Amino acid sequence: MKTRENILLLLCGPAVIVVGIDMLSKDVFRGLMIILMSVFLTIIGSSYQWVNPKNRSKLWLLFPAIFSAFGYVPLILLREKKRIINRIGERFTSVAENITKYYLELKRNYYNRFNDEATMLASAGLVEAQSYIEQKISLAQILDIAKKSVLANEGALVDFIINLEIKLFQIEAPEFGISEVTEACSEKKRDVECVVQKMKREYLHETDIASNISKFIISYPFKTYRNSLGISD
Repeated sequence: MKTRENILLLLCGPAVIVVGIDMLSKDVFRGLMIILMSVFLTIIGSSYQWVNPKNRSKLWLLFPAIFSAFGYVPLILLREKKRIINRIGERFTSVAENITKYYLELKRNYYNRFNDEATMLASAGLVEAQSYIEQKISLAQILDIAKKSVLANEGALVDFIINLEIKLFQIEAPEFGISEVTEACSEKKRDVECVVQKMKREYLHETDIASNISKFIISYPFKTYRNSLGISD
């Protein structure tokens, strides 16, 4: 393979990587395959310099091959991270707001029915995530998240919202890895703190929120959950 052909591959490799990066937003598997193929072709573009003794003075061609190929790795990671954050951001704030409102309704109007803070947090989370209960996430899992949040720090509500959202987002988007989801949700902590503080200052009453809480506290369909949480009638 001639040096001119080597350089051509060196130039084409990064261009193909860009195509692969763009494909990631549509099809992760195909995107990764295109990127890996372009990395392989780029390195092949300079590999001839290793096996031909008279060309070993041109080993410098190997370095642009490596840097051009792997220089896009951070860009790939950032693009995927941005994709996760954008997906999470579509619902993250609204869920945080709802859980905070449910929690405030319970604390202001039904505080004497709960044994502890963890049970109250779990109840607020259960009302928000009731469509997932038993089919995709259990009450025991929600209560475990609440207990860990209470033990973790004074900002139990914020911690609970973030960790419950991580669990719910894993259910909604299983194609994302747990570490990526956890990191993306953790970066939303400041947003959650602002939502919680705002709701504590401004929330007084909303008919739908109050109605959902009332159903949870008195209706028969929720009796099993109330009993499991130790909520008194």
